[in-house]
Formats: sequence, C-alpha cells, structure tokens
Amino acid sequence: MTAPQEQLIIDQIAAWLSEISIDNGYHSDAGASVAVEEFRQRDTTVPLLTVIDTDYSTTEPRKWRMSVDVEGVFLRSETERVQARLLLNDIARALFRRTGHWREIGAGVTAVQPQARQIGRAGDTQSGGGDYQRVVYSLVVEYSDLSDAPAA
Repeated sequence: MTAPQEQLIIDQIAAWLSEISIDNGYHSDAGASVAVEEFRQRDTTVPLLTVIDTDYSTTEPRKWRMSVDVEGVFLRSETERVQARLLLNDIARALFRRTGHWREIGAGVTAVQPQARQIGRAGDTQSGGGDYQRVVYSLVVEYSDLSDAPAA
C-alpha cells in the first residue's frame, strides 16, 4: 500500500528540514532532530523541529490546500530573538531553495506558499515556556487529489 499524498508531502518536508546543519551552510544544527507530529518524542533534544499538518480545505473539486506548521524549539538564552530569526530563516531556506522539486515528489503538489513566521514571547507558556523558546513557520501546500487518477 502506498502512502497517502499528504504523508508524502509531510515526509518530504521533514527530509528537507533534516538537511539543516552548520556543515551545510545553515545557522544551526536543527536538522539533527526532525519529527512529524505522530512520532514526536518527549525528549530534551534541542533544537527540535516538528512538522504538523494543521488544516485541510478544498478549493475546487479534486484540489486541496493543506496548512502545515514547522515548529522549532530551542533553549532560551540572552540571544534567543536572534536565534529565533536565524532558525526561521534556516527553515525557509531548506523548504524553498528547490522551487522545482516540489512537483517531483509525486504527490500532486501544484503550489507552496509561506504564510507566517511566529516567535514566542518571553513568559508565554505557549511559546515553549520555561527553558525553551518556540518558533513556528507556517505554509500552505496546494495539491491535486490523485487518489482516483487513472493510471498513466
């Protein structure tokens, strides 16, 4: 049984995020710990990136929009705002440096658009709280439903 289109998209996002490392020219090694929501472990490995599909909507018959959040968590420090901006830039670079590759993953992707970048505020328990800072990079993936597509 093949994976659903949505899982192919999520898995590809996770794979591209796993390339984030200082050795690859990024600002952090956040790619060393990437998870999808179903498999996120409650461990203390930071930085940690988690890919979460948050919402689905249809735009027309057989066309879908999937909202995806990439959540990053890292240790708080005196320079956490700068670290947060650099991590958001790393995420954007990992996802959008290959503009043509989105169509190559075989999941019917027709467009990918960044939606928002969020940095948690100090003392905000939703931002990670305690010793951790949280950032969220949101994007929308548009794709065609291939489930009943005729074989080529």
